[in-house]
Amino acid sequence: AAYDISADYAIVVDVSFAKTHCESEEECGIMGKGAMIGIAPSLSREMSDGFISLAEEKGIPYQLEVMSGKTGTNADTIGVSGTKSVTISIPEKHMHTPVEIVDINDIDNTALLIAEYLKRV
Repeated sequence: AAYDISADYAIVVDVSFAKTHCESEEECGIMGKGAMIGIAPSLSREMSDGFISLAEEKGIPYQLEVMSGKTGTNADTIGVSGTKSVTISIPEKHMHTPVEIVDINDIDNTALLIAEYLKRV
């Protein structure tokens, strides 16, 4: 679809690991601290920076999710199709289990950040 549509921008929304007990803080987000804005080789740095500056300008909580390789999302394929893409993830504890947990405020702030970005572009 990324090749057929030829969109200018793609915002890929997903969940990502939130810190629980033994994980390092560098590899996880923190629940309650806002959306995780992706930074990765397959993502548009322009879009990531745009989300970061917008979050700071509007006072919307956010955190960075730095990935050294692939994001594990559709953004990887979308990004190489020529469409600028970014991942915005919601921190989630106990991913891939029957007891996944998110903070509702993170969901609300993620939606607010995306809405503000769409208003701007």
